[in-house]
Amino acid sequence: MVSSLTQSQENLSQHECEKLMRIRHTCAHIMAMAVQKLFPRTKVATGPITENEFYYDFDCPVSITPDDLDKIEAKMQRIIKANLPIIREEVQRYEIRADRSFTNSDSGDNSTSTLWRRGNKK
Repeated sequence: MVSSLTQSQENLSQHECEKLMRIRHTCAHIMAMAVQKLFPRTKVATGPITENEFYYDFDCPVSITPDDLDKIEAKMQRIIKANLPIIREEVQRYEIRADRSFTNSDSGDNSTSTLWRRGNKK
């Protein structure tokens, strides 16, 4: 699933490009939330943004078909309307628990990772 924004980014300022990337990043996380709610036990793999789109690869116990895309989009819209906070934190890697939904453990020697929490869940 990819974003449908097709407008050229050539005329955007640096600030506008960064804002668009943050929007796409957030949309990718919202899409992951929707897929995990509709298809329990789905694991989020790689993603979430490229220069012109957002995506995630999913490890899902069932096949997601083109017919499911409308359901995923509708669930995304409900999540957006709920206005749940998506909170970004820099944390020590050893503090990240396996049950966190959105984690990004960068490879390398850094001792911190970015953790994303959604809603009021801790």
